[in-house]
Amino acid sequence: MRQIPQDVYKQNNEEIERLFFSKPNFWYGNSKLQTEVELLQELIPFMGPVEKPRSENKKLEKFRVASKKFYRFYNDGDTDGFSSVFGILISFFRAYPGTSHFTFRLYEELEKKMEIIVQEAWQEQYNK
Repeated sequence: MRQIPQDVYKQNNEEIERLFFSKPNFWYGNSKLQTEVELLQELIPFMGPVEKPRSENKKLEKFRVASKKFYRFYNDGDTDGFSSVFGILISFFRAYPGTSHFTFRLYEELEKKMEIIVQEAWQEQYNK
């Protein structure tokens, strides 16, 4: 893989910061669904899956797993099991290393997917 010049890398990171992180989002804890996220997180055990993860709490379990994957991605770039949880092919976004446009698109897609997961878990738990 080619090396990205430091000034291009810095410029791309600044553009990502401007385009994405200036908006409300799940990572900064200020998304439009933040209240729902916090209430759902109260239902998540400290360790292990939720109770009845294959029947009554399928969407809550998906939220639990997605939250962990989301954190791992933003914290250290880990994408293990990413596509199975979010349905996003990470290889597409990696095909354009160092380009803020595609990195920004990845963040946007992840936010959309996380929003759906939160809404579905909320529906399952509170709008029965």
